[in-house]
Order: sequence, then structure tokens, then C-alpha cells
Amino acid sequence: MSTMAALTQNGRTFLLLNADVEAGGDNGVHIDREAGGLVRVADSGGVPIATAGAMSRLGLALLFLPADAGASRLSKILLDCRDVCSALARIEAEAAHSPTLPDGQVLLGDSDCIALVRYGAGRAECETRETGLLVCATSVAGDGGGNGQPDDVLRGDAMRGLVEELYAWLPTLDNEDVVERCQGGLCKEPLYTAHTRYSLVVDVQEHRMECAMRGAPWKAL
Repeated sequence: MSTMAALTQNGRTFLLLNADVEAGGDNGVHIDREAGGLVRVADSGGVPIATAGAMSRLGLALLFLPADAGASRLSKILLDCRDVCSALARIEAEAAHSPTLPDGQVLLGDSDCIALVRYGAGRAECETRETGLLVCATSVAGDGGGNGQPDDVLRGDAMRGLVEELYAWLPTLDNEDVVERCQGGLCKEPLYTAHTRYSLVVDVQEHRMECAMRGAPWKAL
């Protein structure tokens, strides 16, 4: 099960994600940020597989579950969006006219708002918050939800607990503290398991995105 979350309060927005290995996934994958802001999952030879997220120059952050062809397709039309509102309009239009769009989820964040979109062919279901938090999960197969196993429930509860605590303490923390607490939470059980492929943290205000691969040290993207 992969999990991601977002929180926003008083112009400060953070997104975080733990992605598990897909069934039959390549253990040699790595992740890098390309020109234009796309964060791509690549195979052991450096060939891009799919888009995991993006941080546009205009201040819009995106995280995808799963990182697949649908994520790559949507990210290309969202990179020049200035805010969540304009991105939602594009996702809805793309989904309405794309009978082959694979099912997936995307978290969006700007300095004023966060949104979760569950999309697929002919549909785009949106939740938005001007203040507050959003948490979602997907199974390894990418079917839009955990499989209901006890470990999945535990991990989902842990992600919610992490962001609820961060949200409560946010007025007393600087951005560096928040990012470090996100990183620490994502790298500890039960959120981190032997199946965790990569983790991402985004600080929208500071235009900062960091990644850790399979428990390796965090690096700025």
C-alpha cells in the first residue's frame, strides 16, 4: 500500500508520499527531477518510466499514485498551471475526453489550497481544502485503495496521525522543522516497510522537493 497526504495552513503547504514497489517492480529504480519540474521514476538504466510528481516554476506541486502512464500524461498538461483551481479544470477536461485514462490519484498544492483528485476515464472526483489536510492511499496494484489488511489500516492511520500532529504544531514550527518531521515519519515503521520504493516531501512555500530511495539519505531535487 502506498500513502500520500497534504496539509495547508496560513499560506504554508506541504505534501508527502511513500510509494511501495509495484508487483514485479525493478529494484534498481531511481528518481530524479528533470528540467521543467517533473520528478520521474526511472529504471536502473536511467530510462524514465513514469512521473511521480512535479513542482512547477509557478508554484503548483503535484504528487501521483500510482506513478504510471496516466500520471505522466496529466503532469504534462499541468506544469504551466499557476494554482490548484486551474489544474482542477484541466484534469476534469482531460478525464472527460479521455476514454483510455488509467485510474489514479493526484494531490495538488499551492500556497492557498490543497486538493485530492481521483481520476479515470470519464471521471474526476475532487476534494479541496483551503485549510486543513487530506490523506489517501492506494494498493500496490494501483486500484485506488488499500486491500483492507491490518498492516494497510495501520499504515493509513499512521499517515493520518503524522499529518494531524504536524497540522496542530504548524504555528510553532519553521519550514525546516516541518520537512524534517515529514522525513522522519515517512522513514519509520509502520509507514516505511520493506516494500517502500521511494518517499517524497514537498514544501510549496520554499519551492522545495526532497526524495529518499529505499531508506537512503534524503536528497534535494
